[in-house]
Amino acid sequence: MMRAPIIQELGAPRPWMEELLDDPEVFEGVSRGVVPRADFNLGMIPEGGRFFGVFLRDSPSGFFTVIPKSTTECEIHTTMGRQARGKVAIDAMREVLRLLAGQGVRRVTSFCYSDKPHTIWFAKKCGFSVMLTSSDSQKTRVEICLSSQQ
Repeated sequence: MMRAPIIQELGAPRPWMEELLDDPEVFEGVSRGVVPRADFNLGMIPEGGRFFGVFLRDSPSGFFTVIPKSTTECEIHTTMGRQARGKVAIDAMREVLRLLAGQGVRRVTSFCYSDKPHTIWFAKKCGFSVMLTSSDSQKTRVEICLSSQQ
């Protein structure tokens, strides 16, 4: 039986996070091939960005990057290794959303790639609403209002 993921807010990116991004399948999900891996690192995240590590049996398995937009709104991005997909990722996202709500965040946004229906499925399972319009035809905006989730 799979244990629930443990979520830990990290003060800064950890070396294991960059190592996870070295997995070509994981990095493709992050970059869509637009940015070469050699040109991307977690130091590129805007100031104020936060990282939440996902651990299974004490092993790092993924992370969420949270970029504040205001004191009550942020954008979230998911990076998961193979062992932390599906139910584990959903449980982890729900826990991070719970933590953010407890810190006063009321609206969380992100996006899914339109040609990757599993990412839209994931967002819906986590409680996000899918927006029908987007300024980028390859991306589908998603958002969740945390105050109505409680």
